[in-house]
Amino acid sequence: MKSWKGSFRGSSADNLHEILKAYTKKPGNEYYARYVSIVQSSGTGKSRMNDELAKDIVYMSVNLSRGDSHTSTYPPADNQTREFLFQPICSTSNREEIELQGQALLYGLLVVTQRYLMTLE
Repeated sequence: MKSWKGSFRGSSADNLHEILKAYTKKPGNEYYARYVSIVQSSGTGKSRMNDELAKDIVYMSVNLSRGDSHTSTYPPADNQTREFLFQPICSTSNREEIELQGQALLYGLLVVTQRYLMTLE
């Protein structure tokens, strides 16, 4: 992709890093979850900002957009993750089943991340 060939400009990656650090320092349950949703029009630098931040910290970015034949996204959509998150759990979904599904996804992400980190020197 053309935008990845040049130098990264701006401070958005540093600003996002500061926001994430501030979230981890908040006491108690002020925040429901420590994550950030990044929503903006295509071509505004969201993915590049995430890529830059991932050079400095362990960072998992998930692209839940629909990556079908009519739409091209970059980076490519995480179709399997999106399908897993949005699949019907069962006809009588309850909170416990939904929580278990989320825990399964997080566990899988962490296992894959740990395996990758162990390959780094």
